[in-house]
Amino acid sequence: MESGSFENYGTLLHFAWLTWWLWLPAVLFYAAWELWKAYLKIWYWKTLEWVLLEIRIPRETAKPPQAMEQIFAGLHAIARPLDPDEKYWEGLQRDYLVFEFVGHGGELHFFVNTPKKFRNMVEAQIYAQYPDSEIREADDPARYLPDQIPNAEWTLFGAEWKLAKENPYPIRTYREFVLEEGTKEEVKVDPLSAVAEILSKLKLDEHIGIQLMIRPVLDDGWKKEGEKIVQKLVGKKVSKRAGTFERIVGELSEVMMGPTEVLKKEEKVPETLMLHLTPGEKDVVAGIENKIAKLGWEAVIRFVYVARRDLFDMVHFASVMGAMRQFNTLNLNGFKLNSAALVGSKWYSFIKKMTKEHKRRAFYRYYRSRYPFSDIYIMKSKPIILNTEELATIYHFPGVTVGAPSMPRLQARRAEPPAGLPVG
Repeated sequence: MESGSFENYGTLLHFAWLTWWLWLPAVLFYAAWELWKAYLKIWYWKTLEWVLLEIRIPRETAKPPQAMEQIFAGLHAIARPLDPDEKYWEGLQRDYLVFEFVGHGGELHFFVNTPKKFRNMVEAQIYAQYPDSEIREADDPARYLPDQIPNAEWTLFGAEWKLAKENPYPIRTYREFVLEEGTKEEVKVDPLSAVAEILSKLKLDEHIGIQLMIRPVLDDGWKKEGEKIVQKLVGKKVSKRAGTFERIVGELSEVMMGPTEVLKKEEKVPETLMLHLTPGEKDVVAGIENKIAKLGWEAVIRFVYVARRDLFDMVHFASVMGAMRQFNTLNLNGFKLNSAALVGSKWYSFIKKMTKEHKRRAFYRYYRSRYPFSDIYIMKSKPIILNTEELATIYHFPGVTVGAPSMPRLQARRAEPPAGLPVG
């Protein structure tokens, strides 16, 4: 390094020393502010009480995913805008819910993990669409697993998914899985079938969990982004209000050149290119407009596969990966692995192996505690935005179409006692 560089560094340090009274208070204030916000977040999540609910549906229930879409739409009301006093003094945070598929020991279970303050709301929304269902407080299946994994006997693989394109582009939804219009629900194609089949065939010491962690989106930034994409695709000129300078220039041009000359210089551009779009491009425009027209949820999709080392088989992850690909389309959107949050199983360097082991243990802790996905610095999670239709496609309660034999269900519908039944 040249001596001139050392002189420059010395001059910079000397200047910083002379002006410490100017910049040091600002740096200390910023650090204290960030620590205060972190403390409020930790305090809020530690004081929040949670309840794990298991949902069981009668075997004869034949309801389409639209019912689940209504549930997600109703639950969107759990969040509200927080004013600065609530956020930075009382410590309130944006609440979230966790919808889970769990395959454990050959059985498939459906859970909703919710703060206790929202329990009645969650149950009311589910009973409104599935009045014959049973909702009960359940033990966490993960409590039957070792407290720390990986260890000498157990190992794991974890992953998270993100979107292949920007949030406004939709994935393939349940409406596109219909064989023909008007087909009975009993013979429709259910995108949940593949996942249910995989999770219901695990052995006793195998465990797969898929967590759909969601919180409502309150701002319209993602919708405005979708509108801009649509305008770009159709070639529509974005209307822009002229400022003072633009108006003055326009008036001077009109005085100097005359209104006729100004009009001649203006390029005539069609308002829209919609008539010239291909059928595929029109589908993209319609898909984006349909997505941004519905309520949005910020989501993280987390997967973990835990098993004894002698039973561990990565084919299970490959099967789930294949099931997730059925929601992908080439011209719209789809899921792909978030490599930053990926937890692998083998490394060829001692240092990398130790680092990966630490991350795998952290991933397992995050999975068991359903850690808030807003904390993305360790897990490198990438929250995505899905609307109610997309969420209902990924997570809905199975009807008779999904016939996984190891899925616990109610054997019969619940019914009220007949009127006039004598009591006593």
